[in-house]
Amino acid sequence: MRTIRFLIRAISLILLSSAGTPAASKTAVAVASTAFFERPEPGLLPRGYIDRRDSCTVDSVIADSAGTAWFHIRAAKSEGWAVAGGLRYVSDVPADFFSKETRGDEDKKRRADIVKNHPEWPLRIRKAVHAGQVCIDMTADQLVASWGEPVEKRKMYMLGIGDYSCLIYNGTSRATLLVSLQGGRVVGWSVEQDK
Repeated sequence: MRTIRFLIRAISLILLSSAGTPAASKTAVAVASTAFFERPEPGLLPRGYIDRRDSCTVDSVIADSAGTAWFHIRAAKSEGWAVAGGLRYVSDVPADFFSKETRGDEDKKRRADIVKNHPEWPLRIRKAVHAGQVCIDMTADQLVASWGEPVEKRKMYMLGIGDYSCLIYNGTSRATLLVSLQGGRVVGWSVEQDK
């Protein structure tokens, strides 16, 4: 039993050290009172809390050995790790990410029509789709409504995280956007600059 615990801990540390997604800092807002911790590990006592509607900066995103997504955040004069489900942010992908032909007036009208036809979607999702942005917890259909069909779809598996899908979008600024979905919902994304 002790050996199994040691192996699980060793695997989780490997995943934590390799799974961090360095990203440009993004502003997030707490959707409820959210605890943050010293390390991304369940069972610890909170280091502090972010109140509902308070903002913070997300520096990186990782997944622990149980597959839970964690944000490394900075809020007020403290920092720590918070479970990603308590925070929301909208992507700040560069404006020139898609060409004018695909993101022109026709695309804006298409997105506006989709938003009108789906009043049951949460307000933040409707706003993101209308603006042509991606956000955490979007379904695959909402992502396609916002950005159109991806150039490629992949099914993947990662030890400690499990099955997930990756939708790949190409932009004109020599960048590729990889959007990860688990359980049919967006759990993260990254922008890869082509050299």
